[in-house]
Amino acid sequence: MRKICALVVLMLGCVAMPATAMYENGQNLYTDLKRFDTRNANEPDLERDVAIAMAFGYIKGVVDSFDGQFFCSPQSVTVGQLSQTVLNYLSQHPEYWHKNASVSVRFALSDQWPCAKK
Repeated sequence: MRKICALVVLMLGCVAMPATAMYENGQNLYTDLKRFDTRNANEPDLERDVAIAMAFGYIKGVVDSFDGQFFCSPQSVTVGQLSQTVLNYLSQHPEYWHKNASVSVRFALSDQWPCAKK
């Protein structure tokens, strides 16, 4: 039984992947968001569509983590509106492309929806 457990642990260790963030910086995120902005809905492209979905999901994750702390987005805002806000901000501020992607998202959303001063 111990040999089987050791073998299973060894096999799992061989296939385990390191936990890394999808986006290293704002430029990586901007690149995928730009693919959404320039897509042709009549031309299906699975790789592009997956990249766009990942970008939307990443932004939603930042919103779920930091809304109410660094920015205060309206409850009715859609993921599409959030993503467009980030895309617009990053296209106007390439100086933030080197920043961590989550920081770039926070900058964009706090610029658009700052929290009221308490």
